Formats: sequence, C-alpha cells, structure tokens
Amino acid sequence: MLDIFTALLGILSICALAGTVNKIMFSPKKVWDEDDWAPERIAEPENFEELRKGNPHIWME
Repeated sequence: MLDIFTALLGILSICALAGTVNKIMFSPKKVWDEDDWAPERIAEPENFEELRKGNPHIWME
C-alpha cells in the first residue's frame, strides 16, 4: 500500500522537475556584452612589490 507522504513527495518531486525543465527551456538566451569584457584589464601586469607592501601578512617569504 502506498503511504500518503510518499505520494506527496513523489508529486512534489515531479513538479520540481517540471519547473526546472520549464525554466531551462523557456529562459532567454544569455547575450555576450562587449562593454563588460575588458581584456586590457586582464592583461595588465601586476606590481607585486606594491601589493606586498600593502598586505605583508598574505605573502610568504
């Protein structure tokens, strides 16, 4: 015999799965925004001596 709590858990899990599938299928596609991407900021060399002077506790000698 099927327990009522098991049936409710099964129904809840099916609804959660359907909601997840709907969210994935009907969500708008992400568009790459060129303004947010800054390769020049990524390629800048870091001045590690200045960083070490500012935060000496995070650097191992």
